[in-house]
Amino acid sequence: MRRPARLCPGSRAWWSVAVVAVLVSAWSDTTRAFVLRPDPPGRRLAMNLNLQPTTTFQTRGYGFTTWNALAAAALAEWNAVGIGSPPDPQFFSVRAPTVSSNPCAPSPDGVNEVRFAATVCGLSWDDAIGVTLTWSIAGRVIEADVLFKTPLTLDAYPGPVVGANGDVLYDFYRLALHEFGHAAGLLHPNLDGGQSVVAVMNSGNQVPGGPQSAVDHLQPDDVGGARAIAWSGGALLAAVLPSSRSVRTGVPATAFATIINIGSVTATQCSISPSTSLAASFQYQTTDPATNALTGTLDTPVSIPPGAAQTFVFAFTPTAAFAPTDTMLDFACANVGPAATFVGLNTLLLSASTTPIPDIVALAATLANDGIVDVLGVRGSGLFAVATVNVGAGGVITASADTGGVPLPIAISVCQTDPATGVCLGPQAASVTTTIGAGETPTFGVFVAGTGHVPFAPAANRIYVRFRDSDGVTRGATSVAVRTR
Repeated sequence: MRRPARLCPGSRAWWSVAVVAVLVSAWSDTTRAFVLRPDPPGRRLAMNLNLQPTTTFQTRGYGFTTWNALAAAALAEWNAVGIGSPPDPQFFSVRAPTVSSNPCAPSPDGVNEVRFAATVCGLSWDDAIGVTLTWSIAGRVIEADVLFKTPLTLDAYPGPVVGANGDVLYDFYRLALHEFGHAAGLLHPNLDGGQSVVAVMNSGNQVPGGPQSAVDHLQPDDVGGARAIAWSGGALLAAVLPSSRSVRTGVPATAFATIINIGSVTATQCSISPSTSLAASFQYQTTDPATNALTGTLDTPVSIPPGAAQTFVFAFTPTAAFAPTDTMLDFACANVGPAATFVGLNTLLLSASTTPIPDIVALAATLANDGIVDVLGVRGSGLFAVATVNVGAGGVITASADTGGVPLPIAISVCQTDPATGVCLGPQAASVTTTIGAGETPTFGVFVAGTGHVPFAPAANRIYVRFRDSDGVTRGATSVAVRTR
């Protein structure tokens, strides 16, 4: 089902899976293949899993005990086969930490929300139980929000779909697989000229006794479709430093950004713009990477040759106070897909206040100076340093470290260090509190102890160091990737 909304500058489409579909009478012996969306993704998708428990959950076979864990497993199954050609095993990621988002907003907010919903943005669910809403610009999907119907008799179990008290006992895992397939760029093959193919992407699979009610994992047709998706988000990479700013209203919050063109053609008309709505004005300009001196013209796009990088400075000037917000940026060019968004890598945690506040600019340094802390063995250890400067008002600050809500088999502790020697000034602990005056530059050590294997997934498996004021508000942050070596 497709219902475009007349919204600019992009267009929005809704793709849903119906519980009642063209069934046995529409199936023939003719086998064709998967069906692709006309607007493939323009970037990798970091999904904001916000599936709060609204219905009874009694898993019976997949080994997961929360809706979010089931959704994450479904994303991992798509990644295991890969999206596009060559297959990308990191097309989907789980956004961490989760953020507040409105999937029914009148414009894209840069967040790929996944949640339960009582309506489809105010409309009746009718015979659907899941829906994927996408925002497209220039023929490329830049945001995909996934809604699942509630209330609904849901469970999680493999094998044939069964009934329950006269109703269907829907399997959430295969429902999530189906909707995430829409987000990646696939449609319903069985609704395209009556094709007879075995696929998770078929409409109407969750009908007890239906011809494919036992399809609970990706099938060869789904895999073929995934690898045929011509998504184009791989040409640009982007990074931002520092990763947080905290300023007074009317004061520019500046940061530096780099766009790298890893494609084979010159990227033209490359620019930076915010995709998160804030009470702030925005400007950007190119810089000399050797000196950070301004070059070019304010708010003017540039071309980036293949294999080259372009550095920028950008600034938000708040017009009103707002709480710390992970601000998404569009690093986009006219002829290639935009850079994928990764929280902590190319976003800016930004806040504004009407009174003087600390503004802790933090930079992490790993042993190899590559932004990765290596834990040497599953029971081994690793460490990295964090340098800071308070460019705002003085205040009491508590430094701590976490994994952004991603469950990783590691224990983390921190200490404040002597800037000259790197030696801890006190015992390692879960947090350390100190007073940082205006202009002061304290340093910190972060220590990582392994309790299991951490795979190398730098967009997802990260350690975030946060600096909070006496009210618990984050006034600075930085992050590094973590892995077991």
